[in-house]
Amino acid sequence: MVRMGVEQAEVAARVALMEVDAELLKTLQPGDETSEGYLECRAKLQEMMSQCSVAYLYTLYTDGSQVYYGLDADPGESSNPIGAPFEVSYEELAPVFGGEPYV
Repeated sequence: MVRMGVEQAEVAARVALMEVDAELLKTLQPGDETSEGYLECRAKLQEMMSQCSVAYLYTLYTDGSQVYYGLDADPGESSNPIGAPFEVSYEELAPVFGGEPYV
């Protein structure tokens, strides 16, 4: 059951990678949550969440010591703004930023 959930999340991430404008995503800064670009990217991620039946879908970025939320597709009020600290440490996620999967 867990493996199936992981596979669904991987599919959602791959589809989102193809659908979301990565260059636009890179330009988003804290405070851009009401901008047209943010809303466009968020809508595409929310569509992927729905199509792939995953509960969470978000982007992360790092400054090399801390991990932050980029775009959180959570449709509820608990959505994290750009730049909110992520709960998992950079040390634990460093391989992810090097291109390795996180399991």
